[in-house]
Amino acid sequence: MDGNRHSQLDQVHADNVDRLEIAWIYPLDSPNLLGTTLVVADGVMYVTLANELHALDALHGRRIESYSQSRAPATLGAAARAADTRVAVLGDRAFMVTDHAHLLALDRVTGRKLWDIEMADHRENYNAKMAPLIVKDLVVSGISGGDQGVRGFLAAFDPFAGAEIWRFWTVPQPGGPLSETWKGSVLAHGCATRWVTGTYDPDPDLHYWTTRNPCPECSGVERPGGNLFGNSTLALRPETRDLAWYFQYTPPDEHDWNSVKTPVLADIECNGERRKIVLHASLNGFFYSLDGEDGELLFPEPLVEKLTWADRIGAGGRPVLMPAKRPAPGGKLV
Repeated sequence: MDGNRHSQLDQVHADNVDRLEIAWIYPLDSPNLLGTTLVVADGVMYVTLANELHALDALHGRRIESYSQSRAPATLGAAARAADTRVAVLGDRAFMVTDHAHLLALDRVTGRKLWDIEMADHRENYNAKMAPLIVKDLVVSGISGGDQGVRGFLAAFDPFAGAEIWRFWTVPQPGGPLSETWKGSVLAHGCATRWVTGTYDPDPDLHYWTTRNPCPECSGVERPGGNLFGNSTLALRPETRDLAWYFQYTPPDEHDWNSVKTPVLADIECNGERRKIVLHASLNGFFYSLDGEDGELLFPEPLVEKLTWADRIGAGGRPVLMPAKRPAPGGKLV
């Protein structure tokens, strides 16, 4: 749940990795894209494709059960390309999203669908592709459609009844708090969605989510302002949806430099003090270390060489822009 994808298992190491052999192969008879992250629970390996879940005996590759449903018509973006989804497991249930922005609960033993809830109307360009996140006794999920003019949100659901417990909008309501960070007429379609799963730290009991770019992308002419919560990390309290803190990386984003990658959690010695840290590599070319409890910016550093749009990260964590590098109708080389 800390997002670092590191394992301390030591059966495979530098001295024997060259002797690895294929133990079994399970064919996935599907033309859809495969970009899944495998989940193994109690010896069962869960493999997903778009609107499909296969449960396999991890030792022998034998299929235990599977679930599939037809692709939805008239989807856009990643959903139209049959982009892969992923799965989360809690107790005897597996949870996955569909291309048309539904959240499903499946019985892990039989593959039977237990409940199906529509998170948003796919006819309004919403879709879904990320794995839900289990946070205590909640299933937290969200929607994609980040370039199709939707309004981003995260939502938490009861894993047994499927009822929605809370919803947090990543783009504010017109006239509501932070709507002043959006000018013009695009607020209702501001995007700031996500397609990568967040992380959770039991102490200080916060779950962290990153968001992608605001819309329309690659031009700020129609949306001057900071465009919260686009390109941000959000720290939320599980039971109440309250926002503990946020940090925005690229305000405003005019280059489609979304900040949606998984926030990685670590306990690190910082200036002689042990601190909980949120690590994030943004597409804007900078690497950020944030205090996990209050969002304080600790160490912003360039991640790539030859940055041509910003000179450095300045006061308040805002990038110091290089002159004459903003997109313009006549074109700019960046």
